[in-house]
Amino acid sequence: MFLTTDRIVSGRNFVWRTAPLGFDSSSCFGSGREAVYQLLKDMEAEGHPSRILLPAFHPEGLVAPSRLAGWQMNEFLLNEWLDPDLDSLKKSLAAHRPTLAVLIHYFGLFKERHGFLDLCRENGTLVLEDFAQGWIEPAEARSLHPFSDYQLFSLPKLFPVPDGGVLQVASGRKPTPVRRWSPRHTRFVAQEFTGNICRTLALKPMPLRNCGASRGNLIGEVPMLFGALDQATPGGD
Repeated sequence: MFLTTDRIVSGRNFVWRTAPLGFDSSSCFGSGREAVYQLLKDMEAEGHPSRILLPAFHPEGLVAPSRLAGWQMNEFLLNEWLDPDLDSLKKSLAAHRPTLAVLIHYFGLFKERHGFLDLCRENGTLVLEDFAQGWIEPAEARSLHPFSDYQLFSLPKLFPVPDGGVLQVASGRKPTPVRRWSPRHTRFVAQEFTGNICRTLALKPMPLRNCGASRGNLIGEVPMLFGALDQATPGGD
């Protein structure tokens, strides 16, 4: 999965008017990892301690941005149903005093969230709910009271796209800046799309350049096109 820090800016937030009730904005990113990284850097800039609390069963998509941002990572345990072990959570919150705690809704199934939110708020810890593996229906969204501080969605897990992440920001929280356009990321997306075209045509897996040669010049020229774009755009990489 693509992860870069070259598009972080301090600028106007991109607002979706269709953001669920209770959320002020939805910020679009190149990937869910970049959304998490941007959020951590924003919190750090506000003077919050660089400590994040993760469930013991967690993906690289949370570890990679936390490590890149230089945040201390600690864990709390889960039960056999992958719900938070509230006793373990309480101990971890008291011992580590994290700025942010992450609740993952594994496989698109809602986990125990009310006890999680209550404990975190009692300890002054912000909450990021990871909905990367699920889709929230409007009726389900209305049942999410109280709202968490942030909610994360992964577009490739919901739609046929190669990359993309959305971070929803709750009312009263500071919006997260969007990132500027990056030729490097655009090239990555183009290569993913053309690679999918090749696989759809049942071609033998091979480098994109060779794949294009076997189906004409158009696909084969895509990497060169975006390579030239990188060179022509100051600071594009």
